[in-house]
Amino acid sequence: LDRGTPVTDKTQATLRSQALTGRAMLDLSDSEPGGEPLRTSEAEPAVIHMRRTAGENLEEGVGMLIERVGELLDGENQKKFAAILDNLEQTTRHMPTLVTELEQTLVMVQRVGNELETLGRQGTMVTLPRVNRLLDEWEKLSRELSEEPGGLLFGRAPHKPGPGEPGYEAPQ
Repeated sequence: LDRGTPVTDKTQATLRSQALTGRAMLDLSDSEPGGEPLRTSEAEPAVIHMRRTAGENLEEGVGMLIERVGELLDGENQKKFAAILDNLEQTTRHMPTLVTELEQTLVMVQRVGNELETLGRQGTMVTLPRVNRLLDEWEKLSRELSEEPGGLLFGRAPHKPGPGEPGYEAPQ
């Protein structure tokens, strides 16, 4: 550097190339204002930190990417990728048949659903009145047993005529 070049502990160097000639240039800039002047001597020369350029970061990133792709495509993984592609090809080959069978199954399921719905409507019209009659009979039996529980063991007591019925006799 030329003597008198203002360099501080916040100064960073960036290496860049000129567009047309490709000649390397060194740019110095302060990353923050207010740095302390950098002290240097022949015994202990000052060190200016190099700032990485976007190109260097990109180059390092691409290098890492290539390395990882290389790891991905090692011998064992190549066999696995080949097996995956083979399975995918077989599945794709059978796909039209599977779709056709699925469509046929869906049509059958819809038919069965329609028939069940029809049977349900018919069964309701025939069965529901019978169920209602059965419930009425059950309610009548339940009432009779609560009024005369012994009827379950001894049978029903003979019917005694009530007021207004033929054969009724008033209690004395």
